[in-house]
Amino acid sequence: PQTGEWFNRDVPGIAAAKGLAGVAPYLIEADATSNPGGWPKGGQLRVDLPNNHLQYAFTWFGLALCLVGVFVAFALRRLRGEAVESAAASTAAPPRP
Repeated sequence: PQTGEWFNRDVPGIAAAKGLAGVAPYLIEADATSNPGGWPKGGQLRVDLPNNHLQYAFTWFGLALCLVGVFVAFALRRLRGEAVESAAASTAAPPRP
């Protein structure tokens, strides 16, 4: 802000730095059509959204697959523990009357 360079569209901040009052809290982007006197210069905004959908799909399906793996490991461990407990109970001596 001290050098007049702004890296985001902070309308209230720019207005305060320039000493402007009564500034609207929004910004209107001009197209590339030439304007009388050359200002405002339009067409400055470049929207370049990355298209990483395949990467996101691999990430989320990979996470889902890992979750399935963790659930299977948990279920097998629990079943194994129940089998050991039932085997131990069946081999134990019957209680005395």
